[in-house]
Amino acid sequence: MTQQILLELKTTAEKSSINVFAKNLKQLLLLSPIKGKKILGIDPGFTNGCKIALISESGDLIATDVIYPHNKNKTITDGRKLAELLKKHE
Repeated sequence: MTQQILLELKTTAEKSSINVFAKNLKQLLLLSPIKGKKILGIDPGFTNGCKIALISESGDLIATDVIYPHNKNKTITDGRKLAELLKKHE
């Protein structure tokens, strides 16, 4: 009984979080690109890492990657990975 209730609560929470994410993403995607500026987007995640996407001044996708800034074993290498990505694409 308790497991069923917890499963229902988890399912409801997942659906709600997906709806909030979709609503926020839709608003961001409807914005026009910032003239002369590249944009780095980060989708935070603990289990599967933080997804990053770099977008050009014209709105084209330049690069994507996944980093794990919360993982003590990968923090230094992921920091370098992010720094190299930013340096490479100015």
